[in-house]
Amino acid sequence: MQMARTMGASRSTARRYLEFLVAEQAVSAELGYGDVGRPERRYRLLETAHEWLDTL
Repeated sequence: MQMARTMGASRSTARRYLEFLVAEQAVSAELGYGDVGRPERRYRLLETAHEWLDTL
């Protein structure tokens, strides 16, 4: 997972925080399907993320 590598965190830690941001409606998640293997979750920053960050 690219985010985990960038942050220097484990994949499970990055995934946990991304799912927290999905629950807070700051990030959206959708499944992406390739040719073979498991589908991957793709995360996208939402415009509402700026509003959410302002509340911190």
